[in-house]
Amino acid sequence: MSESQVESTVSLYDDPMVELYGKALEQLGQGKIAAARADFEKVVAESDLREVVDRARQMLLVCDSKESGELSVEDPYLAAVYHKNRGDLDSALELSRDGGRHLENGTWAFLEASILALQEQDEEAVEALRRAVSLEPSSRVHAYHDPDFGGLRRRAELDDLFEV
Repeated sequence: MSESQVESTVSLYDDPMVELYGKALEQLGQGKIAAARADFEKVVAESDLREVVDRARQMLLVCDSKESGELSVEDPYLAAVYHKNRGDLDSALELSRDGGRHLENGTWAFLEASILALQEQDEEAVEALRRAVSLEPSSRVHAYHDPDFGGLRRRAELDDLFEV
């Protein structure tokens, strides 16, 4: 493979900080707060992708909440993520849909899709993920790496949502 062919196959999906962010999310979901914190901090310090840095900063606040055992965040997005990570999917979904925010904001649509995927409501999750990608095309990158969408990524008919 020539050098130009190698360069043409590199994409945002290959960014090591996106990979590290995905790993940190997985660790957070497993309750490995210290490891997740270290990886989120590295993403914040080293990534050139503003959106990934912003999300890593939000997840650092979630780490703070998990370590303290209480939710002291006024941001409804962080509250929804907190509930999702604690397994209270119904509360997280309610916050995601409050006021129809999931219909107009890609971040909220993505969160709704991930919650629905965890609840194994596949068709609703696909609809929400399509909306998220439509509103915020970079959601495709996050979905590609997010373990919440593992089951959906295995479905060939959904390759367009996760294409690399």
